[in-house]
Amino acid sequence: MHGVNMIMVCMVPPYFGKFGRISFISGLLNACTYVGSAISTYGIAKFSESFGWNSTILLWAGIAFAGLAICVIFAKVWHKFTRQ
Repeated sequence: MHGVNMIMVCMVPPYFGKFGRISFISGLLNACTYVGSAISTYGIAKFSESFGWNSTILLWAGIAFAGLAICVIFAKVWHKFTRQ
């Protein structure tokens, strides 16, 4: 996930240069990554203790699928935004 974070923090913000928000978007994406990591550290540990590793793996798969679905849904909007 560190690699994904680096790609997002380095590749996405330049598209907001025309709005003067490169640093803001970079910081926001980085902050979201760290907040998400902190929450998942404790949340996944609690979940795996309560429901076991099989359920945890299914949860991870569900989260990955949800991320994929969100990316697919917004891909057309992002493509239009980057072409302007």
